[in-house]
Amino acid sequence: MSLLVVMGVREAGQNVMLAIKRMGGESSEAWCTVLDDLIKRGLRRLEFVLVDGAPGLDKAIAVVWEGVPVQRCTVRKHRNLLAHAPDRLREEITNDHNDMIYAAMPKEIVTRRKAFLHKWRRLPPSPSKSARTTNAIARLHEEFKRRIITRAFYRP
Repeated sequence: MSLLVVMGVREAGQNVMLAIKRMGGESSEAWCTVLDDLIKRGLRRLEFVLVDGAPGLDKAIAVVWEGVPVQRCTVRKHRNLLAHAPDRLREEITNDHNDMIYAAMPKEIVTRRKAFLHKWRRLPPSPSKSARTTNAIARLHEEFKRRIITRAFYRP
């Protein structure tokens, strides 16, 4: 089962559930339907969008909110970097990655990003301290899977 989940982050940093839709897949059309529904319900143009790399989502965002900056979840990006890195470089990559994403000022982020890219040739900057990861969505997805599996196998 595929659930499309959209969460917002308030200026103070609180996560807010905006939508959970069972769409039968993660196509750009399915994501457009979810995003269009949010707009109909009053969601305004976003400052930026944080994604987990779901297929079709980037295309849908480009259709619905052309020009809105899109950032990949830094936790998943970090995991991806480590998955492709030799063991001997993992600690150094982690330190460089954290140094970049936790910079205090946007100008520092840009400078550290350039240094990271020069050294490692990857990874976009994080535009917001309060919105770096889609872990809340991943936790919610795991909870749905746990409950669905439990009910599917233990029906009276």
